Amino acid sequence: MKYVTKIKRNKTLIESKQKNYSGIESKIKGRKLPKNIITIFIDAVSRARYIQKLKKSSKWFDQQAQNYKDTHQMFQAFRYMSVGINTSPNFYGKLSKNSRWNTTDGDENIELNSDGTPIFKAENLEKYKSITKTLSDAGYIIAKSRTICGTAITEHDPQDATVVQTQPIDHEFVSAICDPNYLPPNNPFGILQGPYSIFKKCLDGQEVNQYVFNYGKDFLQTYHDVPKYLEMYFLDGHEGTGDVINYFDDPLYNFLNWLVDNNHHKDYYIMMVSDHGLHMQGLYYLMRSKIYDIEVALPGLLILLDKNLIDEKERKALEENQQKVVTSFEIHYTLQFFTSEAQIDNSLFSSKILENNVETYQHNMINFALVSNRNDQNQFKSYQLSSSNIYVNLQINLNLAMQSQNILFQLILSRSFKNQFIENINQQSFQLQAKIMSCNNLFKLLNYKKIENDSKQLMHSYKDLNIQEKLQSENTAYRELKIMKFIIIKV
Repeated sequence: MKYVTKIKRNKTLIESKQKNYSGIESKIKGRKLPKNIITIFIDAVSRARYIQKLKKSSKWFDQQAQNYKDTHQMFQAFRYMSVGINTSPNFYGKLSKNSRWNTTDGDENIELNSDGTPIFKAENLEKYKSITKTLSDAGYIIAKSRTICGTAITEHDPQDATVVQTQPIDHEFVSAICDPNYLPPNNPFGILQGPYSIFKKCLDGQEVNQYVFNYGKDFLQTYHDVPKYLEMYFLDGHEGTGDVINYFDDPLYNFLNWLVDNNHHKDYYIMMVSDHGLHMQGLYYLMRSKIYDIEVALPGLLILLDKNLIDEKERKALEENQQKVVTSFEIHYTLQFFTSEAQIDNSLFSSKILENNVETYQHNMINFALVSNRNDQNQFKSYQLSSSNIYVNLQINLNLAMQSQNILFQLILSRSFKNQFIENINQQSFQLQAKIMSCNNLFKLLNYKKIENDSKQLMHSYKDLNIQEKLQSENTAYRELKIMKFIIIKV
């Protein structure tokens, strides 16, 4: 048996969307709309594993930026952070800028019909609108293809309606992945066969990922002359050994080169992104090793785009934002940027991205910051930033964060609260301030220049308190530094 997929060009669909695309294109000044937007979503692969395991594919982005330096620009996120330890919060952050981990949006805010389906009020339609819907309304033909069977991690599942409004897809491929010869019906999560297998994933003499790539190629060729959005989802790295992802490098690299060979690299935005690092680490997971938390917290994000899609100011901001903390929420706003007439301050093309994200981090990442201390998550859901409780709550929570060595939470605290600590220096908060300083010095040693400047300012402010000895005793941050330098810099 052989699977054959062939996408039929839908002329009616093209005509219905062309007017919307032309209308938006005429309103946007100083830049062009992308003709091709391509997302390659690789589940459970960290940035370090991008570089280690997908050597040719990760280098491809830089090679193309060099080969087409006059027309293309590359973005590599050195501070891309997960907002959860599994796919759902990260995937839906990208898809709809909402997440079940978002304390401002919960299931209790959704009214349900008698059959359990959600009732979307008019004022919430935009709030729960997916990026797929946004691009579709802007005139893009949509196609999705994935190596996971079922409606999970899609816009079809009613259970996901609390974070995204359901949305039909123009073209979609998943049938081969549900073949019982590949996915055992009685053991879909087995480690010997199927999507989570510790062996090479094949079906009918072909790697399973090749079905997804072939469908993507067919879609791009079928609609070669019209605006389109292609999203491909891969589970090749979602297994416990960490080695099966090695087989994925060649197919991915071949697809990327195929894009250039077939002129799909003009007026395009291509993104290779993961949701989190490997969270099936066997012994590391069972022992709750610190390296486990760091690996999970640092997924990969690489982007290559045509310079014509953004102006000079936005190109500069994109380069600078490589060293800023970004999440799946910023990815959503970046895709939204292309079809928006208004300025999107939370996109990767904005110089204000970090300034506006403090509140987002506090609400959406506070739980993940204490992934090693899950019993304290309820405490964080009621967390409010105010001068009255900043020392009581923050000292308890910072101690926990330092114990879990979660760099994201440390960065949030060191940046968003430092001014209040400087203004409210007292002996009772002595130990807490020392920890804040160690966080800043950690990032200073990592060559994070903005934090380095803040560290000098803090050191001057704390000079009269003579806490240098206290800082030297804070070995936790420096132990973490040795691990982080290996993962973030050396690798």
